[in-house]
Amino acid sequence: MLEKEYLTSTNNVRLYIYYKPTDDTSKTVRVRLTHLPSGSVIQNIAMSSHPDLDNEDWVVAIKFNGPQIKLYRPACPTEPMWTNVKAMPRSISTSSSLMYSKKDQRFYVPTPGSDYLYSLHPNSKENDHPEFVDMFPDYLPEEHLDHDVDEMNSCATTVHFVEAASGEQFFVKWFFKDQLEIDDKGLESKKKSHQKNKAVHGV
Repeated sequence: MLEKEYLTSTNNVRLYIYYKPTDDTSKTVRVRLTHLPSGSVIQNIAMSSHPDLDNEDWVVAIKFNGPQIKLYRPACPTEPMWTNVKAMPRSISTSSSLMYSKKDQRFYVPTPGSDYLYSLHPNSKENDHPEFVDMFPDYLPEEHLDHDVDEMNSCATTVHFVEAASGEQFFVKWFFKDQLEIDDKGLESKKKSHQKNKAVHGV
């Protein structure tokens, strides 16, 4: 379980990790990570394993709004600070989530346009360059190759790379758009509504 303290500003950001395993033989983990830079705005967090202060390979990765990713190794006494991965503008999709693949032992996030995966090793050092994994050509399943295409083209899209517990990997596209609604007074308002349509491709 991962918790973030309530923040009244972004000038004093720290993460507090509390993990209580269901297995009674495993240790409960409570750790407060080093301060993040002033003004940090976190989009999402991914970890290479369950929290374990006896495991020096446990890595916490943070994706900020924008192209910046930072790594932290809570159990490694020689690396008590955040590692700044070299920022590469326009190399990370701002609307996509960072994830960790246990199968590949890599952190991944789609690039804008979803043609590649930004790939980062958990042991990356300061200013290391990431790798880019070529994705398969973009396509829609046959059941969407009809009147749904025009509707999908009018939607905003978010893309995500996910991995099942079995190790199967999927590339997911979500389509959504704003819809105008007219209330009983004749006033228009915008309502963001997620569409049921989604394209899921196995990798």
